[in-house]
Formats: sequence, structure tokens, C-alpha cells
Amino acid sequence: MDGLLTVLPLLQDVRFTNGIVHIIDTVLPPPMSVSLTAKVANLTVLADALVSTGLVNTVNELNGITVFASTDAAFDAISNTIATLTNEQIAEVLTYHVVPSRAFSTDLEDGMKIETVNGKTITISIEEDDVYVNGAKVILADVITNNGVVHVIDRYFIPHPHAKATLTRTQCPEPQQHRRPARA
Repeated sequence: MDGLLTVLPLLQDVRFTNGIVHIIDTVLPPPMSVSLTAKVANLTVLADALVSTGLVNTVNELNGITVFASTDAAFDAISNTIATLTNEQIAEVLTYHVVPSRAFSTDLEDGMKIETVNGKTITISIEEDDVYVNGAKVILADVITNNGVVHVIDRYFIPHPHAKATLTRTQCPEPQQHRRPARA
């Protein structure tokens, strides 16, 4: 399941000798590319930024990646800062949100430091069941793409020393809550 599609089970846990089947009400499409997932998830500013910086092929062709994708509201909250950046600097911001390995929410641990594709490090923190990346809250986790996974976050983090590193939570509208799934 890609995290964006709602599927209703019609019949669950039908056991066979080699596994379990769940009969559902629709056909599951294969996972989409990161750029198409951004469009379908209404992350239009991110999708447009990938195009304007020439990063569409990069994020679509890297294999086994994790993308921390900010909402349009998060982009809007830093629009004044983004307006002062060059396309190269925006590309650096975007690649700061991409990790060259697949990490589902259950793989993330409190205090974990992860190197991004631009060589800078992000830090994971977990408070109760909420997951944060450099202070940005994961509001939708584990959206599967054809080359990795996307976690939607409520704000951007910027690696440039002249720009604000993070935004306060009051600068972004309160998103719907994501609770980290319990470990099995």
C-alpha cells in the first residue's frame, strides 16, 4: 500500500497453505515515482521545486531512498527565505531532505543521525509516538514509492548558515497527527 490510497477490506485473513489473503474493494496500483507521489499527495510546491531545480530525475532514479517531504504550508511559511535563494541553494535544501537509504517509520530511532544525499546530517527524535526530523514533525509516514519511501513533514529545515535553520511550530498550521506504529 502506498499510504495515499484508501482500500476497504471485504474479507480478511483468508488462510492458505502458503500465506494469508485479504480480499479488497479495488485494484492496487504499483507505487509511483517520488515526483508523481508529490503531485498526487498535493505537495505541489515540492513537485514544482523538483522541476525548477532539475532534480526530478535525481529523486526518481535514486534507488532505495527516503524523502522527508514538506507540505505546501511549510513551504509557504518560509517563502520569504526561499525567495532569496538561488536554484542551486534550493536544490541543496531539497537534497537535505533526501536520505540515500530506505527508512520506514519503524526503522527510525530517537537520537539517530542520518547523512543526507548532500552530505549533511539530520537528526531523528521521538517524543512519545511522534517522530521528528530536525524538529519537523512527521505527519504522514511510510508512503511507498517505486524507489523508496516518503514521510510528509510539517516544516522545512534549511542547511544554509545564512537562512533560518528551522521554523517555530506556530509558523505552520497544525497538521493532522501521525502516530508512530507500534513495533511488532
